[in-house]
Amino acid sequence: MIYGFTSGGFHVGGMDVTVWSEVLPSAGFGITTAIKSSFAYGIKNLFFPTCSDVQFSQIIERGNKLFLGISNCISDIFCMLYSEPNSCIVTDYSENSFERLPFDFEDVTILLTDTRVPRISVWDESTVMEPENMLLLGELKERKNYVYGGWQYDESPSEIDEVFSVINEDMRRKLKCIMLEHRYVLDSVAALKNKDFAKFCKAVSRSHDGMRDLYLATSPEIDWLVKRVQDFDQTSVRNPNGCSRVTGKGFGRCTYTILRSSDVELYKKKLLEYERIFSFHPICYEVKPTKGLSLCDFS
Repeated sequence: MIYGFTSGGFHVGGMDVTVWSEVLPSAGFGITTAIKSSFAYGIKNLFFPTCSDVQFSQIIERGNKLFLGISNCISDIFCMLYSEPNSCIVTDYSENSFERLPFDFEDVTILLTDTRVPRISVWDESTVMEPENMLLLGELKERKNYVYGGWQYDESPSEIDEVFSVINEDMRRKLKCIMLEHRYVLDSVAALKNKDFAKFCKAVSRSHDGMRDLYLATSPEIDWLVKRVQDFDQTSVRNPNGCSRVTGKGFGRCTYTILRSSDVELYKKKLLEYERIFSFHPICYEVKPTKGLSLCDFS
C-alpha cells in the first residue's frame, strides 16, 4: 500500500504500525483486503486527508497490481469504502461502479463459518477467464433496458448449445454456471428491493448448487453443512427462511449463512455434529452489515 501512494507521487513519512485481527487472513473472508485497505486508509488520514475516494481506490489498485502482482477486486474495495449499516453493496464491473441496497430483514442473523477444510484447488480457475471463453459469453449477452444493470444472458437452450458447441463439456458447465450466477444476482437484487427474504434465500441456495454441480468449487464437508441449513424447516421448501453458500476462494473452507435468529442455536449444534463426522474444528462468526472504513481514537 505504501508503494501505491509513492508510485502516485505521494510522499509517505515514518510511522509505527500494528496489525490485529480476530480472523485469520487465510480464512477467505476478505481479511487480507480489509487489512490492506485499513492500512492505506490510516496513511491517507495521517498524511493526505484531502486525498479523494477516486485517488484512494487507484492507490489500492496500484499496490495490488503493480507491487503485489495480484488482481484488484473492486467489489471488496467498494465494500470497505462505502458500506453502511443494514445494507449491502452490488458491484457493476462493466461500469466500475456500485449501488447500495438495503438489507432490511427482521430477526435474521448472518454467520460466517470457517469449516477448516484444507483448500485444495482441483482445477485452475484462470482457464475459465481465457479470452476465447469470455468471447463466447459475450455472444450470449442481451441488452435489456428493463433489466437491472441493462443486460442479461440469453436463456434459450438451443442458442446456448450452439454457442458452446466449440468447447468441451467441462468448460461448458463452468461457463453455464457463470451465466446462472448472473441470473441469481439479478434475483437477489429484486428480492432485496422488494424485501422478499424467501426469494433472496432461493437465489443464494441455487447459487451454491451451481458452485457444487457446475463450477466444482465446493467440497463434501461444505455441501453437508449447507444442506443442514436447507433442511431446518422442511415445510418451507418453496418459501425458505434460511440459506447458505460457499464463499471465499472456493474449493472448500468457508460459508456464509443467513437464517432466522431463532435457528442460530440449531446451526451451532449442527457444527458440533459436523466436527464429529469430519474431524475438522469449525469457527463461526456472527456478523452484521455495518459502516466501512473508519478511524478509532484510542487516546
